[in-house]
Amino acid sequence: MLRVLRDRNWTVHPQVGCSGYRIDIGVVDPKAPGRYLVGIECDGRSYHSGATARDRERLRRRCSKGSAGVSTYLVNRLVDGSKPRIEITDLLSLCCEVKRRRPLPRMEAVEPEDSNTGVDASEPDDANAQERRIATGPQMQPDVEPRAYPVYQPVELPPGNLAKFYESTSNRALAEHLRLVIDAEGPISETVLFRRIARAWGLERTGARIVERLRRLASQTATRTTDGDVTFYWPENADPSSWQSFRVASDVETSKRTIHEVCIEEISTLVMHVLHHGGGAPRQDIARSVCRLIGMARMPAEAELRVSVAIDHLIMLGKAVEESEYVRESR
Repeated sequence: MLRVLRDRNWTVHPQVGCSGYRIDIGVVDPKAPGRYLVGIECDGRSYHSGATARDRERLRRRCSKGSAGVSTYLVNRLVDGSKPRIEITDLLSLCCEVKRRRPLPRMEAVEPEDSNTGVDASEPDDANAQERRIATGPQMQPDVEPRAYPVYQPVELPPGNLAKFYESTSNRALAEHLRLVIDAEGPISETVLFRRIARAWGLERTGARIVERLRRLASQTATRTTDGDVTFYWPENADPSSWQSFRVASDVETSKRTIHEVCIEEISTLVMHVLHHGGGAPRQDIARSVCRLIGMARMPAEAELRVSVAIDHLIMLGKAVEESEYVRESR
């Protein structure tokens, strides 16, 4: 059933939930991160045994109530390997109908710990491909209400005077532009920061001379960190060592970032966010979910590697553990 749904471009996650009982399959809502359209329960001979059966019945009653927000669940039984009582075509129709009626969530800035996204555990199109498509939705606990996410949004700068860009009289205006972008978008990579300033001043390219001029001005006030060969500039009073915020992409193209435009501290916070609300998952699935959250349509190999570095750092700090190739939040 997982394969059939995925072949029809639905993002599905096995074993959704927590504690002693999990829904067998969750069909992700492609309209918004952090919620499911339908939950599917596939039961066989052991379905009615012991306390597990009672847990199943309790959860089914709670989920079957449904709401415009999250919990519309379908129970699909497979008895002793027999043909499903609900045909796959009926299930696909149900998913499409629930998707059509489900409203979009409001997008308002909130603290990261209130967000409810999780792991996108769908399989890649090609396991051997260097780039993998990013699935359309994350995993979350089925009884958790979806929330909005803080959105990355570039700041609009007033135009500068191109003719005076290199003059010392423009130092104050350039420094003010740098401060505006860093405070609004930081932590921000040096490449993106300088490109934003250059465009505001009518410069189409960001050459070495421009970089050197802006670097001298930016270094006078902003906190900087180095991640490999990339420098990131931080907002005023921000502490990189205790950073726990993140931003996601909206549908606006300028809100989308690549993995190299996100500092390792923010990637680590995204990973923790995924683990907290989605439970344990393989590294590749976590990386796919992080890439999707920042707006990447594909997950190149270097993106998976960068997220894996963040996971290693979290494990070293004791914030996450890895068991049987599954990474989860430390208890």
